[in-house]
Amino acid sequence: NAGEPFADPWAVEAVKQAQEQHAFHWHFEFPEVFAKGGFDVFVGNPPFIGGKRIRDSLGDGYRHALYDLYEDSKGGADYSAFFFLRAFDNLQKQGCLGLIATNTIAQGDTLRTGLEKIYLSNGDVYCAFNSYPWPGIASVFVNVVHISKRKFSGKKYLDNNLVTNITPSLDDMPVYGIPKTLVANKDKSFTGSVVVGMGFVLDSEHAQQIVFQDTRYQDVIFPYINGQDLNGSPTQEPSRWIINFFNWPLDRSATQNWFNSTDRQKKEFLQSGIVPIDYKSPVASDYPVVLNIVREEVKPVRDKVRRAAHKKYWWHYGDKRPALYESIAPLERVLAITIVSRTVAFTFLPTNYVFSHKLALFPFSQYRYFAMLQSNFHYFWAWQYSSTLKQDLNYSPANCFETYPFPLLTDSLDRVGEQYYLHRQAIMKGNNEGLTKTYNRFHDPAERSGGIKELRRLHVAMDEAVAAAYGWSDLALGHGFHDTAQGVRYTISDSARREVLGRLLALNHERYAEEQEKAKVEREKGKEEKAKGKRKKGKGRKKPKKNDGQMGFSFD
Repeated sequence: NAGEPFADPWAVEAVKQAQEQHAFHWHFEFPEVFAKGGFDVFVGNPPFIGGKRIRDSLGDGYRHALYDLYEDSKGGADYSAFFFLRAFDNLQKQGCLGLIATNTIAQGDTLRTGLEKIYLSNGDVYCAFNSYPWPGIASVFVNVVHISKRKFSGKKYLDNNLVTNITPSLDDMPVYGIPKTLVANKDKSFTGSVVVGMGFVLDSEHAQQIVFQDTRYQDVIFPYINGQDLNGSPTQEPSRWIINFFNWPLDRSATQNWFNSTDRQKKEFLQSGIVPIDYKSPVASDYPVVLNIVREEVKPVRDKVRRAAHKKYWWHYGDKRPALYESIAPLERVLAITIVSRTVAFTFLPTNYVFSHKLALFPFSQYRYFAMLQSNFHYFWAWQYSSTLKQDLNYSPANCFETYPFPLLTDSLDRVGEQYYLHRQAIMKGNNEGLTKTYNRFHDPAERSGGIKELRRLHVAMDEAVAAAYGWSDLALGHGFHDTAQGVRYTISDSARREVLGRLLALNHERYAEEQEKAKVEREKGKEEKAKGKRKKGKGRKKPKKNDGQMGFSFD
């Protein structure tokens, strides 16, 4: 009631916000437009803000309001996707929109939040330009997307080419679908450690000097490899080293006692970073030389970050990735790829490295896995379902590995994978060139050296072995130099690419349905067993006899 104070604190806050800010409401601002059903056209250039930066740029309240308005939006969606949704909502039934977007609009979380929702609401893309270079000063690539609110009956153009269909992924595939995450691929892909503080990193000379003076420091100084080393070095060896205190406590107390402490007290000790004097495992202060480096170079950085845990445990990495290192501990080598790269090349690395967060890691040591992931089957799947960064692939294990339907991995894949891998390593060392330059040669029609020609032949054999593993002997792969969205590539033909992607998507959905059905059967079985147990428990239960010495089993 007017003049009466609000009892609800949320109402009080709402009134306060309304008094301080002028809120824009489309229906209030343009009642005459919405009385006729909405706008005819929207044209615009909405702002781009990466999904994880929306909160920092616009505040917690704005972010919560945005996701309350569009409840099932994905956390990594770019801000521009919400402008597409709002514009589409405000169109009349025969309206259309044309907006400039980040080139991730048709990728990952941004796709699922924006264009896919519009597609499911019968929106129809009738013209689109992918990765269009921005004509202004900024060195960025954008997408331009035109959408009709109803089924479009005219001609459709994709990158200036006449096509019959444009999917929310902004391609002309005949069928659109989002791959499902497969249980079979769970816990088989990781990203490297997020260090948070470059003071942990040492150059080779400094690291060797410390270890030379005291060999104990080998316990906490490790080779540190990043994407530049993996793709640029002919030997793919780390160029730097890194201090690693794992999840160790910082120091020992001079007064407390460990072995007489309760479990709760021990937990509190570990959480505080200071453990009793008789704590037998290593602590960071056991290695004062490198701890002082971290204290001077890392702690001042950590004191300024927002995450409380990063401030408190300043001698630990920001994200240590224990699951990664636990999974690869039994292996001598691990399969790796640089996350942001146009090369999309996998390689084996020793497991005694600390891996940068710019690498994706897979706990596989067999050549059959290398052959499968290095094949053009996975290459185009990755480009289809991962996002991009400028013109490079931003490889997302969640989107393109966890969804990938593997074939039966055979011995023939081991053989061809080993031949390909060893030959590629020999070329790199012989030419003193890394993966990037090697694959630039591989895709260059003018490159006719014997080593590269043999690598192409082995890649054809590897793709054919993968096709055989899927049981797709009818596929005509059509290897050669072809124009692709990534430029001229020595790869399978465009028709083969489209067929491969269609078959893989269908197989993904089939595997997902099988996993869901299996999970359903297991749930039903669990319910039945639980119900049986309840019936047994409540059915004429008699007082137990005195124990006669025979061991019994209680299933209740």
